[in-house]
Amino acid sequence: MKAYQSNRAIYPFPLKSHPKSMKVTLKANQNFLALQSQLEGTENRITVARKRYIESIKNFINQLPRGLIIPKIFIGYNLRYSNALKKFKEKIDKNKYGKLLYINCQVGRSLDQWRNKNLKLAASNKNKGGGVILELSHELDYLNWIFGPIKHVFSKVNNVKKFNIGVEESYFAIFKLYNKSLINLSVDMVRCDEKRFCEAIYENATIRLDLIKGTVQIIKRKILYTYKFNRDLDNSYKNMWYKYLKNNQVDQTKCTIKNSLEILGLIDTIKKIK
Repeated sequence: MKAYQSNRAIYPFPLKSHPKSMKVTLKANQNFLALQSQLEGTENRITVARKRYIESIKNFINQLPRGLIIPKIFIGYNLRYSNALKKFKEKIDKNKYGKLLYINCQVGRSLDQWRNKNLKLAASNKNKGGGVILELSHELDYLNWIFGPIKHVFSKVNNVKKFNIGVEESYFAIFKLYNKSLINLSVDMVRCDEKRFCEAIYENATIRLDLIKGTVQIIKRKILYTYKFNRDLDNSYKNMWYKYLKNNQVDQTKCTIKNSLEILGLIDTIKKIK
């Protein structure tokens, strides 16, 4: 049997167990993709253990050459590879509709619809990092990626006890950006009619992203343009895998471990506000 030298590694298990494996992977000059989308412990609040974990990640990063760590590690936030989301970001970046007034974002779907009625999985298990804040952190990532950095956070976490599972089932947050614009975010895993959209409201138009339909619309008094991407959510995973396996070092879409630490900071801030 021939021996092969691998240059890719995939980590599907919780990132709290990654630091030792990271060293082996990087010393072998491998790239790796962490499929777990949060850098987090299992605690439901900020604790000494979590702070130590965060510090251990930061210290590990700082011990390695900057040019080595940044291109070799990225986190599996697949929505960054959604063609609809990229079109939405492209339109935002062009900044052609006047002053940005505010952003409205919502994601919601009943947990028993997307976990095949198995409520004992990680999404509903406190000891496995469950709860809506961690499970649906993709919105935090792309909002910070497109509009950030975020300056201030105001939030309210709620357990409406639809499933009686002991983790938060919804939260509401308002983010203030450095340009003084506000982001209104609503996230839940209880509603029966699935929603996943983001609207950027400008002086002269609204840019609306619908991740379920795979559409981006430019709207004034009526819809001016509609961009449609078929099977967009499914294809976002394929696009992410393609980029990873191709080892595109100039890929500006990928979420690095440093980006993920920023999202962890938002998550912890949302959780600690009473």
